[in-house]
Formats: sequence, structure tokens, C-alpha cells
Amino acid sequence: MKLEEGISVDFSNHTWIINIISEEFSDLELEYFSNSTKIYYNDFHLVPFFLIEIKDYLEISDVPFNLFEASDDVIESLEKIRNYDFKVNLLKCDGTIVASKSRTSLKEFDRNLKFRLGEILKKEYSEEAFEHELERIYQKYDPQAIFELCDQKSFVAF
Repeated sequence: MKLEEGISVDFSNHTWIINIISEEFSDLELEYFSNSTKIYYNDFHLVPFFLIEIKDYLEISDVPFNLFEASDDVIESLEKIRNYDFKVNLLKCDGTIVASKSRTSLKEFDRNLKFRLGEILKKEYSEEAFEHELERIYQKYDPQAIFELCDQKSFVAF
């Protein structure tokens, strides 16, 4: 099974999993990954997303997800006191894990994340509205400007 290059987010066992998929990773990229990784959270109306920054390798990349299509585990986790864990994987397109790091998020991050995700779930949802909001975000914040989202009402997991 060949994976497409890109970035994805998943959730399992109270852990947010961010996969960065590429054909190859250089030794320098692996070094940067091991040294400095930050995960931010932000949202716009119906669209929650993580922003990941790997200093000197991946400036800022956005990872939106649809909370209304998330597993029951995500929804149930909003009520739990336990802090979220985060796992970031570098994967080759053939599925081989090249590097991985895991951390538990900060208590303040968890409290804010659970509150904000809970607020999103209270909103009226449609797939069309979600796609429209996502499109508006990308129109306003082109790939070169996505880093601006780290300064607006976002918060850092670790």
C-alpha cells in the first residue's frame, strides 16, 4: 500500500497522531525533527486544525480535521480529565516509520482544546459549510501566510 505524500491527523487511545509522509527524509531533516517540534491548535467556526512546526525543516504546516466525522473516541475524550498525548511520525510512502516522537500535552493546552472542540460541536453542521469555511481559510491564509495563524488565538501543545 502506497501512502500519498502530505500530512494527516488521526486519534487513537487518547493520542493525537500526526503523520508526515514523504518519499524520503534526509539526515538533516531527521536531525531537525529530533531537535525542535511544536504543535499549535487553532480553529475557525467549524474547522479545527493543528499547525505543526519543525524548526528549519517544516516552517508551518496546517492539519485540519472534521470533528463531526471524528470517531466516538475523540468526542468521549472531551469529558476525560487525562491530558492528551501527541505522537508525530515521519513515514515513508511505503508506510515505514522513519522517526517518531511522543509527548503529553500541557494541562492548559488540554483545557483550552477540549473547551474549543466542545464549542464547535454545539454549532450547526453541514459538510458544505465545513468545506466553505476551509476554503475561506485557505483563501485568506495562503501557504506562505499560514504561520500567521500561530499568533492568532492559538495555543501550543508542547
